[in-house]
Amino acid sequence: MLTKLFEALYIKVFVNIIVSRTNTEIYIEEFSNGTVKNSSQNSYEETDITSEMLEFISKFTKETPYYYISIIDSSKEQGSIPTCEKNRLSYYYYDIDACESKSFNDKWTFYTHKSELYTLEKKFKKIGLDFVFSPFVILNNFFKDKISSHIAMYLLVEDGSISLSI
Repeated sequence: MLTKLFEALYIKVFVNIIVSRTNTEIYIEEFSNGTVKNSSQNSYEETDITSEMLEFISKFTKETPYYYISIIDSSKEQGSIPTCEKNRLSYYYYDIDACESKSFNDKWTFYTHKSELYTLEKKFKKIGLDFVFSPFVILNNFFKDKISSHIAMYLLVEDGSISLSI
């Protein structure tokens, strides 16, 4: 009950960081009572966190204990597998035991190599990361009303990378 009271008193801030090959985009949304109160974004020509980025993020997060920082996973050792059966995952990716993996709707699994997650954790240790989003989950959510049982190909094209789902 006390948590609900505090949540009503403070704005929730969601910070999304998208790092491409040559720049970093930071999107921030402030929510109050379930509605967006403010949206801001900035683009930087660096791919490592700078003091300028920290200042921009801090402008929004310093006034509330309810803020969440996320990044879209752009690591090379990540992917999706068309099964959730643990004993079959290694048929699709040779080093699955060295990965963090999650089943999605009991239909397929997405994964990222643990070393890639540790690299992200170290790179963003100044601000911390609460969520690492798989581009395959984003693709699924974006196309969920169009995905059927037929074979199809979906692409998520970002600056310097492409995520492909079949």
